[in-house]
Amino acid sequence: MLSLTSAALYRGSHCLFSGASLQIHPGQKAVLVGDNGAGKSSVFSLIRGELSLSEGEISLPKDWQIMHLTQTIDAGDKTAIDYVLSGHELFYGLYVHQNDPDTDPTRLMEIAGIMGDIGGYEIPAQGAKILNGLGFTQSDHERAVSDFSGGWQMRLNLARCLMAPADLFLLDEPTNHLDLEAILWLEDWVANLPAAVLTISHDRRFLDAIAKSTLVLDQKSLKLYGGHFTQVMRQVSEQHAQAVAQNAQTVKRMDELASFVTRFKAKASKSKQAQSRLKQLERMSEDLVDTSRVDMTYNFRFEAKSSARSPFFKVTQGVAGYDHPLVDQINLTVTDEARIGLLGTNGSGKSTVLKTLLGEIEQMGGEWSQNPLLEIGVFSQHALSSRLDPTLTPVGHFLRHYPKMSEGEIRSYLGLFGFAGELQVQVVKTFSSGQKARLVLALIARAKPHLLILDEPTNHLDIKAKDALAQSLAAYTGALMVVSHDREFLSLLCDDFYLIQDGSFSTFDGTLEDYVTQVKGARSGGAKEDKAGKTAQDKSSSAKAADVVKTEKPKADQAAESADSGLSKAEARKLAADKRAALAPLTKRLKRSEEKLTQANTRLKQIIALLGDEALYEESRGDEMRALVFEQSEVQAEIDALELGVLELMEQIESSEA
Repeated sequence: MLSLTSAALYRGSHCLFSGASLQIHPGQKAVLVGDNGAGKSSVFSLIRGELSLSEGEISLPKDWQIMHLTQTIDAGDKTAIDYVLSGHELFYGLYVHQNDPDTDPTRLMEIAGIMGDIGGYEIPAQGAKILNGLGFTQSDHERAVSDFSGGWQMRLNLARCLMAPADLFLLDEPTNHLDLEAILWLEDWVANLPAAVLTISHDRRFLDAIAKSTLVLDQKSLKLYGGHFTQVMRQVSEQHAQAVAQNAQTVKRMDELASFVTRFKAKASKSKQAQSRLKQLERMSEDLVDTSRVDMTYNFRFEAKSSARSPFFKVTQGVAGYDHPLVDQINLTVTDEARIGLLGTNGSGKSTVLKTLLGEIEQMGGEWSQNPLLEIGVFSQHALSSRLDPTLTPVGHFLRHYPKMSEGEIRSYLGLFGFAGELQVQVVKTFSSGQKARLVLALIARAKPHLLILDEPTNHLDIKAKDALAQSLAAYTGALMVVSHDREFLSLLCDDFYLIQDGSFSTFDGTLEDYVTQVKGARSGGAKEDKAGKTAQDKSSSAKAADVVKTEKPKADQAAESADSGLSKAEARKLAADKRAALAPLTKRLKRSEEKLTQANTRLKQIIALLGDEALYEESRGDEMRALVFEQSEVQAEIDALELGVLELMEQIESSEA
């Protein structure tokens, strides 16, 4: 197992953590969380042996193999499948020799024996399975790694990492370049790995899905908690709020003692008491808890100008593509109240449809119309380079785009998006991808567009920035179209979903959770999907949810059934009574679940109302705001679970009645 004992790690004179004692056991799945700059990458470097502890001890089994997901790629002229298989070093070395015509026959016999011992003849199939799970087609397997785009090369890096027979996997942002379908596959794969896994990610639902332990790097401490990410972070936030409250009481008492010392220190009759209080004051100052935090406070604000004439867009039987049609049957109306999410795998055509709407790609068929007065704010990964001048500062960008704003107004506005002090006058070429994304969002928000089209806006944002963006967009009064692999983000913002699948564009008649269920079902050979993208089982459940459950049939129906069955009235009444008695436990559980569901929905509405209060986003109320965000996520998860439970109980009652 991985063990830390009284461990401390410093970066120069800055303490990342101290007094850390924890253990990660074989097969344990944990996530590592902390604010940007807190030192998460340094913890990974420490585990890999690239850094040494400043104090204490770290121990790892000597035979443990550690595999780390890197953000660089060195594949030479390898094909995709060869690059992935090279992650299993022992196998790949044997594999190369086995396929070399110059290898000595005696050596070939030795290799065959070793291959049998390590299960080598099944390893290529495992590599192919990983590639397919991450979204690569069969024809991609033999393509050169250099032929793939940067994002797909990062997927190959992840596939190569997962190929290794490691005892501990260190996964740093494994979901960054994945679509939702690949993320769902990765969740299942990680859960079934026999190895220990430690993951850094900004995807809340991914973190909750893959691990039941959370390693928190916060306020110069490194602690391992039992529990999912959302549960633990709520606990940590509450602990911090309690520490702040305790400090406030301590400081108040210290002020009283200091006043006493000042007043009576010079008086002989009181000097001993004054000295005693002075010592007490010193002890109390040592007991103060460090509540300083390094996290950034965000207060994104998106507003819309007075509404343009609706609809904004209308497409009838549209066709979109480049050299050839990629997506057809596009029937879409975007109104001034639209909150649309586009679903589909990477490469299915989501971005193509958006670019065609924006006029960046020529329409290939159908009728496309747009309100000429419509003002659109567009965020895409391309915008990080195309919209930003690397030689300008954030202030310089705003002076260029909004020359009527004073520098004071610009600085104040930039502060809402996490740019403060020297960062406001630092050139963009030195920025991280997350900082660039926040600057582009700030520029878009200032224009107050009627419609926001956001293509993967959360890719480079940390969890707190994503939460702030989601909250601001929830309050945005304009229309919204979103492409994102982040389930939490889509669930909070989108009312309607459209699915692009097999070249067709269609309304998705269901929730995002329905889509997740469909993807998992399709991967495991589940229920057959209909044209609208919803399984027959999903439709049946939805229909049941819309009906009122009746545990007792109308008397006329009972009488008819009694006559048909040949039972006397007394026997029929007894049979009905027996059925009601058998169903009583289920109906009671259903009633309790429905009451809990009503309470949870009421609480969710209360939280949303509280998050709409601008005063909540003042710096002094940061912990209160974050606690509400965590609670919102928990309540939403509770509602999802309760709704599923209600549907299952309804099905059980219906089956029992039948």
